[in-house]
Amino acid sequence: MIKNIDRKHTHLTLDNHTLFRDICPKGTSFDNFTQDTVDLIFSHVNSVARKKLNGKTPYELFHFTFGEKITSLFGIKKIPPREVIQSPLLLKK
Repeated sequence: MIKNIDRKHTHLTLDNHTLFRDICPKGTSFDNFTQDTVDLIFSHVNSVARKKLNGKTPYELFHFTFGEKITSLFGIKKIPPREVIQSPLLLKK
């Protein structure tokens, strides 16, 4: 049972890494990233629905589990599906 849980979490981590790399390809300098930049990136990454989460987003599951107060402490916001940007263009805004 624990192996299945670990495997599931590993796949979710790999999904996040892949989505992060869609926005910040290898070679992207993080030198000028601020916390706001990181929050923006992961707001978009965590607003992408996943099959493994039954069509829900990581943001939705976290918000459902921990509530608005805890979710807001992380600085991550829900991005509407049609507004999610999964490319380096996100950082050019």
